[in-house]
Amino acid sequence: MNDNQWQNLIFKIEERFSIDDQHFEDIVIDELSTGEKIKGKLETVEFKGPFGKMKIERETQPRVAGKKTFYSRRIGSRMAEDYVYSDEETVSKVKAYKQNESGEWEKIEIPI
Repeated sequence: MNDNQWQNLIFKIEERFSIDDQHFEDIVIDELSTGEKIKGKLETVEFKGPFGKMKIERETQPRVAGKKTFYSRRIGSRMAEDYVYSDEETVSKVKAYKQNESGEWEKIEIPI
C-alpha cells in the first residue's frame, strides 16, 4: 500500500468513524552481522468501527534487494547471512485488528 492509498484509507475512516488514537513509532526490522540496525516505521490508527473498537497498522520497511553470505573455508569459522536492503524502495504491510470482549486484539483477514 503506497502513501496515497494509506492517506485515503485514513480519510475514509475519519469520515465514517471517530479516530481515538493515531501514533507512529520506529521499529527495528533486522540487525546485520556488522551490528547495523535496519529500521522501519509502524503507523497505528485506533477507531470505533462496525465491529467495535478496531485498529489498523501499517508497517513500512526497506525492500530486500538480495542476500549476502559471509564465510571462510577454515574449520570452525563462523558464517553469517545478511539481507541487502534497498535505500530507495520500501514495502508496506497493512494489518487490521478488532478488540474482543477480554480486551485482546484479534487479527482480521483482509481480502485483497
